[in-house]
Amino acid sequence: MTNPALHPHARLLAALYQDLTRIAQFADERIILHPATRDTIRRDPDVIGRDAVLAWETGLIRASGETLRVEVDTITANDHFGTVLGTLVARFGEQPFTGHFCGLWRFEDGKITEHWENLHDPELFASLMAQPRQWPRPSRGESMTPRNRERTGTALALAGITAALPSVWHTAAHATDDTYRCPQARHGQRHVHYHMAREVLITAGSLGAIAAGVLSGPDGERGLWRAMVLGAAGYSAAMWSGRPVTGIWAPNRKALLVHGASTAGLLAGLVLRRPARARR
Repeated sequence: MTNPALHPHARLLAALYQDLTRIAQFADERIILHPATRDTIRRDPDVIGRDAVLAWETGLIRASGETLRVEVDTITANDHFGTVLGTLVARFGEQPFTGHFCGLWRFEDGKITEHWENLHDPELFASLMAQPRQWPRPSRGESMTPRNRERTGTALALAGITAALPSVWHTAAHATDDTYRCPQARHGQRHVHYHMAREVLITAGSLGAIAAGVLSGPDGERGLWRAMVLGAAGYSAAMWSGRPVTGIWAPNRKALLVHGASTAGLLAGLVLRRPARARR
């Protein structure tokens, strides 16, 4: 068993606590930091993204007039998590601060992906940060959390599938409509019906596969996501093949709106559902 004090993640954390401004060097680009002041009078939201987290740490150092120092007592880590216990010492204006802390860190592929700041007296710490200019407040609109991103992507993709259903239904109806017979067709006047029926089945299969993928949860692998993208791309290409084949994008305005809504929902939803590793 690996000594938790000698684990590579423990050594990484030891280096980081010697200089907090190095956090960008060790962090994933979509790192999430949960501030120690999250449940205090300040109600600080999560800090999301490598640049925002770096700004948060450097803002704390500036707020202390460069007096902040971290005294580490113990560091323990494994392949997935790290914990650091110690004391935070700083001076904010004329007010000294000393507080015990427990920093919890989560790792993925050797990079920090999440950090929970914890102080034994976060309310006191928050009171020292009363002046907005002393402490950087992350904007709630800076970025979506991964969970909100996954939920929004799922909703958009399902909305796109729902928007596509009228088109699938109309095509199925055409497959049994005698007015769509083509007496000049080389393979028989109902050959066009066959192609319409085939389109319905292929489209239904593609949309069903996409729906199954987006409902599989936030832990979808890159292979599954790529399969969904291929299905969505094929469906979208089919929706917009009218112009090169017949000279018009859609037979009427309603059909054009259906094509646009379904394509936009599917593609936007899958972009948001893209697995974290695929975004690197």
